Amino acid sequence: MRALRWALILLSLLPTPSWAAIAFVQARTVDVANFDSTTLAYNSNVTAGSLVGMCGGVWNGNDSSPIVVTDTLGTTYTVLEGAVSGGTPIRPWIAYGIAPSGGADTVTFNPAGGGRYGSFTIFEFSGVDSSPLDVDGSNSVGTSTTPSDGITTSAAATVVIGCVTHGGSGSQSITEDTGGGWTLLGEVQNTGNGPHGAEYQIFSSAGAKTAGWSLGASLAWVAMTASFKEASGVTPL
Repeated sequence: MRALRWALILLSLLPTPSWAAIAFVQARTVDVANFDSTTLAYNSNVTAGSLVGMCGGVWNGNDSSPIVVTDTLGTTYTVLEGAVSGGTPIRPWIAYGIAPSGGADTVTFNPAGGGRYGSFTIFEFSGVDSSPLDVDGSNSVGTSTTPSDGITTSAAATVVIGCVTHGGSGSQSITEDTGGGWTLLGEVQNTGNGPHGAEYQIFSSAGAKTAGWSLGASLAWVAMTASFKEASGVTPL
């Protein structure tokens, strides 16, 4: 009995494990006209093991040429590409990877071919698994003032990133669905250089989620989502 008491006492003194929760770290957005490839640097050093990525909209992207994303840290990126908006040569994408090391980082976006117009947001999240993708939510296409895309996450704890782009003429607003718990990740609200609106939300349970936006006019749009799972290891307190 005494041995059992001592064992319980020793167990109570051990560090309590806790999940490394997903957290937003930083993001930066740019709008670029008439380019073959373009770069954007993070404002602060990236941490090794973080989820790093990019999402946006590119105009004159109505071909099957792949979008290529690289960075100066040597991150291996996977690029999820959305469909081309109906009647408009514009498409969204979400690229992601795990930073292999820490430090200053500059990201290069190359959509293949010349004369592109686009805008994009680079981002960093901590606490994401080393095999980060939970679900590729694919994309939805429509013509309205309320673009959206649904995704059913698999892991219990995830961050879902949504991105929308649209066609049309003239400058139109893009409003994120902050009332639904979504947070602005980055946006460029014009149609001249491939607009986009990006948002994210961190969830603690699996299931159906919907990323949504409001546009200033009824326009052809493409919206897409992807979810990334929390790190599976534990970190002592």
